[in-house]
Amino acid sequence: MGETNSIIETLKLIFMGLGVVFFLLIVLVYVLKVQNRVANIFCKLENNDNGNSNENINEQVSVKLDESIEEKQLTAAIAAALQYHDNTNKQIAAAITAAILHHNNKGE
Repeated sequence: MGETNSIIETLKLIFMGLGVVFFLLIVLVYVLKVQNRVANIFCKLENNDNGNSNENINEQVSVKLDESIEEKQLTAAIAAALQYHDNTNKQIAAAITAAILHHNNKGE
């Protein structure tokens, strides 16, 4: 009888702990969503204060294109390194490479 009560109390404690963690993660998700919206509002206000001339916008687009090209080159180098050095488990290297390439193709 004593063992049954201790097992039940243990299970209650486990599920209470899991519930608290789940609740805190849900709260964290909503806090991050609110933070993102607030940051977007401030970015829009800052862009409106700067005037956003056509030259400024063209420079921003050019920098973003250069960064994306560098990111693709870096991704390709990482994928090649994974395929070259991972002779023991090629399936993992192939999965990582496919995930990276899939991520890069989503941005286009």
